[in-house]
Amino acid sequence: MGRLVLKTNVDQNVLLLNDRQLVLEWSPSFERTMDWLESATDLDRELECLPTTKEIQARVRTGVGLTSPELAVLAAYAKIELARELTEGGLADDPWFSKTLRDYFPRQLSEEFGEDLSTHPLRRQIVATVVANDMINLGGIAFAFRAMEETTVSAAAVARGFVVMRRIWDFDSVTEAIAQVPASVPSEHGCAVALDMRRLLDRSTRWYVTHDFRDKPIADAFARLERPMSLMRANFTRFLHGINLQHSLTRLAHSDSVGLPHELGLRASELLVSYGLLDISAIAEELQEPVEDVAEVYFAVFERISAIPLLEHITLLPRDTHWEALARAALRDDMYLVLADMTKAVVRHTPRSPEASADPIGRIQDWERGNIEQLARIQDTIKEAIKPGPVDIAALSVAVKLLRAMVRR
Repeated sequence: MGRLVLKTNVDQNVLLLNDRQLVLEWSPSFERTMDWLESATDLDRELECLPTTKEIQARVRTGVGLTSPELAVLAAYAKIELARELTEGGLADDPWFSKTLRDYFPRQLSEEFGEDLSTHPLRRQIVATVVANDMINLGGIAFAFRAMEETTVSAAAVARGFVVMRRIWDFDSVTEAIAQVPASVPSEHGCAVALDMRRLLDRSTRWYVTHDFRDKPIADAFARLERPMSLMRANFTRFLHGINLQHSLTRLAHSDSVGLPHELGLRASELLVSYGLLDISAIAEELQEPVEDVAEVYFAVFERISAIPLLEHITLLPRDTHWEALARAALRDDMYLVLADMTKAVVRHTPRSPEASADPIGRIQDWERGNIEQLARIQDTIKEAIKPGPVDIAALSVAVKLLRAMVRR
């Protein structure tokens, strides 16, 4: 029991450490989370000594955000409300969570009463509480609320996505590696890896709930994704080239220079760019093509249409308001849809052969021959959209729209 309690304490301290890095950048998300909790629970800001909207805005203007005690209060309410919604949403009915229930109890009790635990009168509440704690400890205080708000799906759907993606990406091993970083390495470097892991979790969970995996039993969804994802992750760096490879190597060199363990730095260098593997696995399944061939085309397309500069500019867009955050997220989603659709178009257009699969650039060029004039105009628009200076959402939106129109015509 002591071990389980101490693990929970450690996880919650890590949560607060990571969210403290975001108190200014994510202030609107924390504010909207408080609004949600005020409407869904009995949260009283005055009673809990939480700042009002005006007070938060005044703090942000002076470079100060929510304090650790305030984040702790917010985390507690968020966990309680999420656990309630998961209980009512029937999350525990999925057979996958029988192990979650067993792991909740000390090993001796699980071994002796394992068969009887399925009839425990608080089975649903236990599973919901464990999953809610894990979701917020790993994803952050605002993670579940933002995912529900921006995708309009239920808490249970988000939870299923979380459970699958946590295991697909093996985030537990990353978390353990961060915990083992020597004390001599400043904590901000471990936090940076944890926050990139959060970004991948956030995007992956949203991907899951917007695909046909959402309403499937967790075991079925995991079985569909596990093999292609493992296959690609084992040889991931061989798919990267150009700017993607350069960025990955730069991140790895930085991790090595600040003293992070090399294996952790290697994993960290791949985190964000590996998000595309989800689309690749879905395309390979849909077209019945070898996943490695699809991956090679996908990352060649990534380079071909200047996806990295476009995505970097989208990331720089403001998200000070709810609508700015939604517009930014929608534009990023559109960009990834363009990448997936263009990859499918290239794979469909070029016959599968040893020569074609070995030369993804040649396959892209073959497909481009039918779109030369349109592609030239789009490339000019992209150059204009990503030129130095203030980031313009209108220009980025037009560039992404033109790419989408070319692929879908």
